[in-house]
Amino acid sequence: MTHHLGDVQTSATSAIVTGDPDRVMMLADVLGGARTTWRNRGFVCAQLLDDRLILCSTGIGGPATAIVAEELAQLGVTSIVRVGTCGSLQPSVRAGDLVISMASVRHDGASAAYLPVGFPAVPAPDLFERLVLRARELSRPIHVGITHCKDSYYAESPDGLPLEDQWRDH
Repeated sequence: MTHHLGDVQTSATSAIVTGDPDRVMMLADVLGGARTTWRNRGFVCAQLLDDRLILCSTGIGGPATAIVAEELAQLGVTSIVRVGTCGSLQPSVRAGDLVISMASVRHDGASAAYLPVGFPAVPAPDLFERLVLRARELSRPIHVGITHCKDSYYAESPDGLPLEDQWRDH
């Protein structure tokens, strides 16, 4: 039993996590259906029919995502992919496009407990490569590159770039 996710019994070694709890069942339906679902402490999870994959919501922000990742690891999950929404400073990235991060600049609070601040978050190379290859098979625009993660959504100028005053001075 995990403290936040509840009484989870799974043989899954892979997980998809998403911020929005409502996306869990939508993803389960797209991926073939859920064998079982549960809710605990605001988290929603679904075990897929084939038992190889578990889906969980994280809510918003790094601390909640860290809780889910830690507890999934306790259950034996070794690969986690986050599916959700993101913003973009690039005009070529449109709503509905797929974005696959090859590294992320970490301007959040939670990840500093796991890695030194100057070290970028990078995916496992084989998982990253599989994601890119699979995405290229789809008939949708994809963007691969370095992303920026922050958990202070409103610490930005109302009509400018995130942390515009700090970025302008450097």
